[in-house]
Amino acid sequence: MAVIEHAEGARAPDGAWGTQHSGVLAGLCLNAIRYRIAFGAMRKPVRWLLHRLGPHYDVEIEGVRMRCRVSDNLTEQRLLERGLHRNRAGLAAIVDQLHADDVFVDVGANCGLFSL
Repeated sequence: MAVIEHAEGARAPDGAWGTQHSGVLAGLCLNAIRYRIAFGAMRKPVRWLLHRLGPHYDVEIEGVRMRCRVSDNLTEQRLLERGLHRNRAGLAAIVDQLHADDVFVDVGANCGLFSL
């Protein structure tokens, strides 16, 4: 899973995608969670540190670019930590039904995973 992380930090989350780099520490936190280096009781302080480093992360996972808000959005936090594989069945069910000229509206979207 190729992932590029960027943090918005103290800046407003409405800037261009990928304009702020997360830095090494946030990348280490994400990888520790993703690769189960930090699991069980160790995951909580690593998540806390990740939230302190930046509330927003611009990510590219398997070619899908999205902005995830980890500070107060559990859905987007889990997506950032786990990737797309947990949502693959839901994505396939939608994509398989769409045609070239169809319009799909992701109502109530968090980071807009299904829209993207």
